[in-house]
Amino acid sequence: MKKFLLILLAAGVGAGIGCNRDNETSKVDAKVRTESDSAGQPIETQAEVAGRVPDGSKIDVKHEEYVGVVTKFVAGKSLEIKASDGETHRFDLADKDIAASVSPSVKQGGRVEVTVEKPKDGRQTISVVPHT
Repeated sequence: MKKFLLILLAAGVGAGIGCNRDNETSKVDAKVRTESDSAGQPIETQAEVAGRVPDGSKIDVKHEEYVGVVTKFVAGKSLEIKASDGETHRFDLADKDIAASVSPSVKQGGRVEVTVEKPKDGRQTISVVPHT
C-alpha cells in the first residue's frame, strides 16, 4: 500500500511538473525496489525521490519499509525484527536524531511493518505498526 502511495506521489509530482505554467525547468527522479519472499509477501521496500519541483523546492528523501517478526523490543530504546528471508534488521528508537513512533500493540513475537523516512535535510522518522 505504501509503495503504491509513493508511486502516486512521484506520479503526482511528475504531473505537476508537466503542468508548469512558468516554463521553469524541473526534474524529479524516483527509484523503487521491492523484495518479496517466495509466497509473494513483501519483505523490504526501498524508494528514493530526488529533484526539484516547479516552485524551486528540492526533494531528496529515502523511504524504506521492512516487514518481519519482532525478535527483540525494548520500548523507547530498540527494536529488532527478522524478515521471512531470515535477514535481521535493527532499529535504534532512542537516537536523538530520530523521531520514533511505535504502536502500543507491538510486542515480541508479533509481525510488524517498520517504515523509515530519511529526508536529506531533516529529521529521520521511524514508524512501527502491526502488519496484517
